[in-house]
Amino acid sequence: MGPPIPRQVKNIIYNVHSFFLRRKGDKESMEHKYDMNINKLVAEATGVSARTVMRIVAEGNSSLQTSEIAKFSSPRKPKEIKKRIHIDDFDMGVIRRKIHQFYTIDKKIPSIRKLLAALKEDGIVNCGCTYLRQLLHKMGYLFKKCKSKRHILIERPSIAEWRVRYLRAIRKHRNENRNIYYLDETYVNSSHTSNMCWQSESEPGIYADIGKGRRLVIVHGGSRDGLVNGALTIFKSDSKCGDYHGDMNATNFHNWVSHKLKNKLAPNSVVVMDNASYHCVQVKKKPTMSSLKRDMQDWLRERNVEFTPDNTKAELFHLINRTQSEKIYVIDEILKASGHIVLRLPPYHPDLNPIELVWADIKNNLATNYINTSLDDKIPIITKLFSEFTPGRWQKCDDHVQKIENQYWDHDMRFDNVIDELIINLGNDSDSEEDMEIEDMYSNEEEEDMD
Repeated sequence: MGPPIPRQVKNIIYNVHSFFLRRKGDKESMEHKYDMNINKLVAEATGVSARTVMRIVAEGNSSLQTSEIAKFSSPRKPKEIKKRIHIDDFDMGVIRRKIHQFYTIDKKIPSIRKLLAALKEDGIVNCGCTYLRQLLHKMGYLFKKCKSKRHILIERPSIAEWRVRYLRAIRKHRNENRNIYYLDETYVNSSHTSNMCWQSESEPGIYADIGKGRRLVIVHGGSRDGLVNGALTIFKSDSKCGDYHGDMNATNFHNWVSHKLKNKLAPNSVVVMDNASYHCVQVKKKPTMSSLKRDMQDWLRERNVEFTPDNTKAELFHLINRTQSEKIYVIDEILKASGHIVLRLPPYHPDLNPIELVWADIKNNLATNYINTSLDDKIPIITKLFSEFTPGRWQKCDDHVQKIENQYWDHDMRFDNVIDELIINLGNDSDSEEDMEIEDMYSNEEEEDMD
């Protein structure tokens, strides 16, 4: 099937066909061989297929039933295929620190356009304003009105508070010389390979698979002393055998911590992890309206909250919501029984976990030096790569993370004063065209949309 034919071209083809059709009965035209197949003649004259001519003629004749002249439809514009933009965890960390730099160093308000221009200049992202705005929402940023009725990009207070609390805690544990272990999970697809390579007309380089294929789940942990010996676990996603099956979930994670990690940790250690759902399974969650009434009553009774036997579920649920209760996680209790404590990273801050740099190193080595290997062959290769990852390399990753921690700490300590100064200064400025455009863009946006 050829390219779409515009309406004007269809009209020309129809007129040419009508011309030959009128001349077909003319004696003079008979001498000039106008008696041959008209569809083929028009196709030869216009450069389209005879079938296309027939379809256009049928469309024109059909339109004559309701109109005095032949009318034709225009082809649909081809749908623009947007190129996917991949922003990894490290890029998000860089974007976050760039926003901090705007406030604390440059003393400027980072509008979407200004932030995008700075990120493009540094080669961090190459996207549009809409995508960047969506990414900032995902990272926990709100574009809110300040006192001068201008908009200002502010990190969600709960995330900023969590980060400061985390930084205080991790500094305290380091000053106490406690062993700090970081753990996480990652995946390697069967088609994992480098995205770029040297190519020429005679040397096509490597061919990437169209689909990602099955994948391996990798779980590991480490500290300044290096990766935890014997803690590495690799299993196939969706496999139906062995101690681990399916993708990573709470059961698999708890089994790994219980059998392959906790007994290999130094006494009185700190275990740092992110907020993945299987890391945060609660021992006993707050009852909801779908819970049994007796379970709601038992929950309140355990916390010495008064209620009467004739209270309805709605009343009990109201009492439950008003009751402050600390969340207790299963994994925290498992590690606590062995004398360890858990420290959770603030949301959207993988740049504070050095094991993310370990993943990047291992995956880059695998993609560069072991191309076109099957999923089964990747398992011993990955095991070998981890065994060769020395404590010195981990310490470099850890040093890099501590440098980022210090940057966050310095920025957060200065952030409140800088924001107050900006708000005061904005009160005397007139609205610029860019600010008004941005304000119109966000004027109907509610904070609940970000949650």
